Amino acid sequence: MKKLLAILIIISFLLFPYGDILAALNTYSIDLESTSSQYVYANDSTDLSPTAAITLEAWSKREDATSIMMIVGKMDSATQRTYYLYTGATVIGYEISQDGATTDRQYGSATWTADTNWHHIAFTFNCSTQTPIIYLDGTPLSTSSTGNATAIFDSTSAFVIGFDVVDNNYYFDGKIDEVRVWSDVRTQTEIQDNDQLQLNGNEANLVGYWMLNNNAEDKGETTDPAGSIADDLTLVNTPVYSTDVPFVGAGAGGAIIVPDVIWW
Repeated sequence: MKKLLAILIIISFLLFPYGDILAALNTYSIDLESTSSQYVYANDSTDLSPTAAITLEAWSKREDATSIMMIVGKMDSATQRTYYLYTGATVIGYEISQDGATTDRQYGSATWTADTNWHHIAFTFNCSTQTPIIYLDGTPLSTSSTGNATAIFDSTSAFVIGFDVVDNNYYFDGKIDEVRVWSDVRTQTEIQDNDQLQLNGNEANLVGYWMLNNNAEDKGETTDPAGSIADDLTLVNTPVYSTDVPFVGAGAGGAIIVPDVIWW
């Protein structure tokens, strides 16, 4: 069976040499160096400021276990804050702003012990109930909460991976992969079932998705695979790609995707 599958894949490449290729495997992550002030960002998009509910997801691997490091955030001034998600030596923290400032906001954290391994970190927030949940490797943590946010502010800020623009600090030092933004509250089952899959890019309520694969792969660098959600990312100070990844798995549904042909 394996030989037949290999033959079919080779034939498909020969028959469709100019087909549109979407990598079916997670083969690269982005490697950010704090000493070089490296980060990546997407320009402001209304889709990236869902107003009623949100889920943020990313795989990350710190190169040290002591510093505060921003994973993702959408804020660039004291009055244009939307949200952020960060990790410290002992906590994973979040903020949701309702007014774009710190007057009407909700923030908190969950306890963890940082290390230099890959971890999947997710954060969900429901504005109707003001309920925050931080997940570590698919497990919900006891998450503290201060303040109330009944809506998420639609700021003009860029969506930034690996850097706190407001404080001009907290660069991420390490690797980040599979960054996702959803406009709904993902359940624990949904998070667990998909954290080791590359998505198709057209899933319901998925408003931002970056695979962070090597730029030699078509649609695999910093664009979303469907080409219809969010904006492409810009790389600042030349971060590189690493073959160190948290998982190597098939795309959503288990498909092996090759040029213009899908073999199940």
